[in-house]
Amino acid sequence: MAGFSSGDSSFNIKISKSLTSKLSTRIQLRFSIDLHIREKELINSCIKFFNLCVDMRKLANVNKYVYVKSNSVSLQITNFEVISNIIIPFFKQFPIKGKKSLDFIDFEKVATMVNNKQHLTQQGLNQILIIKSRMNQ
Repeated sequence: MAGFSSGDSSFNIKISKSLTSKLSTRIQLRFSIDLHIREKELINSCIKFFNLCVDMRKLANVNKYVYVKSNSVSLQITNFEVISNIIIPFFKQFPIKGKKSLDFIDFEKVATMVNNKQHLTQQGLNQILIIKSRMNQ
């Protein structure tokens, strides 16, 4: 999975206005794998591998982690608990090689900052913006 993810996955950070407060900012981390629609069984295997427990029988429908377009299918994990408890520990144990490993390191730093509520301060938010700017988005 780590080798496959080195080529076909991405670690992203999205920064937007909070849905609940106009004064705060929302930080969303996303691990995704985007493939051609003919690779939908591979997405199914990724879901099983990470034990995400979603019903893949109706892959044409959008569900919790899988998004289907006309020619593509993607696994997108944005749930912070899943990222913190499954995705990050896996890639710490089985590191990605190459350039994408730098994105993972930054992704993990931001996850730690969010977990520690540093993103709620202006200084923390500024640091996250700097980290995000150096990632391959």
